[in-house]
Parts: sequence; structure tokens; C-alpha cells
Amino acid sequence: MFGQKSVLVLRSAIARSAALATCRRNFSGPLVKSYAALKTPMSVFWAQNVPLTAKYASALVATAVGITHIHPNTCITVGPPALAAAYFLYRRHEHAQYKSLLALVKPEKGSALEDKTVKIQNYNAADEANVLAGIENEYDSFRSQIIPVVRSKLVEYAMEMDREGKPSKITQQLLDENKQIVVHVDEDPETFVTLKAESEHEGFFPVFVSFSVPCFTSRNVKLRRRLGTLQVSMLEMKGEDSESETFKEYRLAIQAWPYMMFSKSERVY
Repeated sequence: MFGQKSVLVLRSAIARSAALATCRRNFSGPLVKSYAALKTPMSVFWAQNVPLTAKYASALVATAVGITHIHPNTCITVGPPALAAAYFLYRRHEHAQYKSLLALVKPEKGSALEDKTVKIQNYNAADEANVLAGIENEYDSFRSQIIPVVRSKLVEYAMEMDREGKPSKITQQLLDENKQIVVHVDEDPETFVTLKAESEHEGFFPVFVSFSVPCFTSRNVKLRRRLGTLQVSMLEMKGEDSESETFKEYRLAIQAWPYMMFSKSERVY
């Protein structure tokens, strides 16, 4: 059993984590279930500042305006096929995005990408360290482990490009005048999708995770400036049964976009 002092420490830690979680919710938008990262100012504004009701309302208004200017017979004849075609094209586009991201973490045998892996410890609700850190569920546990890895790989990439004299739009923004790395990778993903992927192993359906996080000049919400967006793709690897009880190993791929209207991605890892 915990002593009185331990109980007070736990209560204090839980209170601090709740306060931090509230702050994070206030300063970040809701998760978007999408394979497309929020890479431009317009996409960020649309996802985080325009309420869902306003999006639905604008769609209804646009539909109403269209109907009033089109003959009813035309609406009845063309409307259903057009809606079906639009939905079909959207689903095809979404599937193409999924296949493109999956290909980043599903390399051919013997390629260098086979070594790009990361181990994520399984969430344990009974672990006191999780309570003290304010980790209350599987998602928080996953996020607390992968975000530091993503930042580390981004810093390594920027330093390597600087040493080789290959500046890019991303690395130029991360380095200050003293060649020091100045970047804060946010703890809260903006987009997040997870699903079971196909596998060459019979009976094994690996977890595929795709999410994106913004990176800033500082942790300070009022003073920081957004530098870019990182898209992270992860594919679970088949492991031994004894190992799968404690941790999972994933193939890892990281892409980066500078925060501007028109930009190209860079493969960070």
C-alpha cells in the first residue's frame, strides 16, 4: 500500500497532468482522422478554426444555391450519380494516400529501410511511473514515447544536412545564426489514423499508424512560430510472443514539410 506521502505525490502529479492536458486541449485543435497532414496555413485554419457546424452549414448553403439554379429534373437525373461518383473518387484518393504512406514502411527485403525501426513499450496501467507522468491510457503512452524519437530524428537529419553542406527549406529554419538547433515538436498530433494492414504472414495483421505533428520555434504558445509539419508512418513488425507482451516494434518513416502554401516534402528518416 502507498504511504500518506506517496498518496500526496500521486495526487499532485495527477492534478498537474490534468492541468497540462487542459492547457494542451485549449491550444491545439481536435484530432483530424486523415492521411493528409496539415501542411499549409489554409489547411490548419480550416481544420482548427472553422467549427464543424460551419463546415456543414457552408456545404448545405452551396447545395441549396446549386439546386435553386438547376432544373429539378436535372437534379433528379444527375444528382445521385454525381454524389456517388464524388464519394467513389474520395475513397479512391484516400486509399491512394494510405498505400503511398504504407509503402514508406513496407520496404523490399534487404533494403536499408529494414533497419529503420523503433520499439514502443506496451501501456501498463499498474505502472507507478505512468501515473506520476500523467499517462492514463494507451494513446498517451504511445505519444509520450514516439514524439521524443521523432524530434531526435529531425535534429539528426538537420545536423547531417548541415555537415554535408546540403541546406534545405526545413533545415534552414531549424538552425539559428550560431548553427544551433532550435525546434520544439508538439506533443499533440493534429492528424491520427490507425488500422490493420495486410501482411505476408498468415494470421498476422500488423497495426499501421499514420499521424502528423507540427514543429515550432519554441514551447511558448504566445511567442512561438510554426516551422513545419512532420508526417510519421509506422508499421508493426511481427515479433516473438514473449516480446509482444512488453513492447511492439515498428518500422518508422518520417517526412517533413516547411510551413508555407507550396512546399515539397523531405524524407527525414
